[in-house]
Amino acid sequence: MKKETIARDKWCLVVYGFIFAWMLVCNLLTPYLVDDFNYMYSFATGERIRSVWDIFPSMAAHAQQINGRLVAHFLVQLTLLFPGWVFDIANAAIFTALVWMVVRISMADEEHSNPWLILACFAGIWFSQLGFGNINLWQDGSVNYLWSYFFGFLYLFPFVKRFLYRTSGLRRGGMPVYFLLALVAGAYTEGASVAMIAVTGCLMLLQWYLEKKRPDKWQFCALALAVAGQVTIYLAPAQWLKKAPGKGISGLLYNILRSLGKCWDIRALIFLLAALLIIAWMIKVDRKRILLALCLFVGAMAANFMMVFAINYPERAVGCVVVLLVAADAVLLQDLMKHAQWKSFAVCILMIAALALPERLIVGELDIYSTYVQDKANVQHILEQKAEGATEVSIPEINIRTCYSGAADLRYVAWDPTIWPNNSMAKYYGVDAVLHE
Repeated sequence: MKKETIARDKWCLVVYGFIFAWMLVCNLLTPYLVDDFNYMYSFATGERIRSVWDIFPSMAAHAQQINGRLVAHFLVQLTLLFPGWVFDIANAAIFTALVWMVVRISMADEEHSNPWLILACFAGIWFSQLGFGNINLWQDGSVNYLWSYFFGFLYLFPFVKRFLYRTSGLRRGGMPVYFLLALVAGAYTEGASVAMIAVTGCLMLLQWYLEKKRPDKWQFCALALAVAGQVTIYLAPAQWLKKAPGKGISGLLYNILRSLGKCWDIRALIFLLAALLIIAWMIKVDRKRILLALCLFVGAMAANFMMVFAINYPERAVGCVVVLLVAADAVLLQDLMKHAQWKSFAVCILMIAALALPERLIVGELDIYSTYVQDKANVQHILEQKAEGATEVSIPEINIRTCYSGAADLRYVAWDPTIWPNNSMAKYYGVDAVLHE
């Protein structure tokens, strides 16, 4: 192995180590927030979840009261059984693994990563996810969103390998595990799951067209299980409480415009992809690579426009769109880096993204730390008042400046002490009521 390759691989490990360490610090500085308190208690009995077995009746009630996202919320309640630091380590590892998977999808037949590409993918996610803290730091949000991308990419990988190289990399003994993963990936969320189903469906159709033969049986089985998993979400009675605008054609048009607005918010990734597609077509990049990037774009748009049927479209729901667009951009940037005339252009894009990262990292970290300090002061106040015999305690709202705080875009404390999240906080801290100061 050449010395340059060994040095590059070492730098890649350093970059992944930095991403993990940075995200671990961010996670350690993110306290329990809003729904975290709620999911510590059973939806069936209202009692504290004490074991894995307590989660099953809780999820049965959850399907009647909240929504059909049972896989995700089962894992939320499961992770809340462990000390917070266990989740913090696992969550930082999953985020790092997601960046690794985005990079691996882009690498084609390359055996070695590029540290600048890794940093650029991290930067693309850090810059563009409109609800970064909700998606990657807040415990309930992370399990619902970040983890859905992780499981989705695990499901997607064999389809990408089969499309590009005519081999899935799956072994017969591992098929049952993969089929279970397909079911979980499909049943996880409405947005990310639909996105991954759309990507794999497009890859199968293109594979069928290009190879002039039907896709493999395992592909049909995996896709069918993912679709079946998605259907299970809508079998929950409560799921229909949060679907459809309910305002006729005008409501539907409003939601379409709202989804288009989210595309505009992340326009840098979309415009970059458009430019890269034009260049890739001009220099005759392998058409399968171009088609893969387009499939990832279709998946991103599927996740985005699924929200047309939702009552609201929080910033955190754009997270999957961003990750898929970053992956699509990375696929084509990797190809340009192998082209003599366009390598410098691709390297410049990667370096600009990477070099712009430190300033935004510092801005985000300061807000994450500020949230931690303010919440810690509130918790200390609650405990002191409780020790003095108070049964009702008041805490102020906290000041949040950026999307990097886990509490951004969340209702930290409500004015009505009888509703969420105050009632769950009161139960957790052992007081009668938590009031808005």
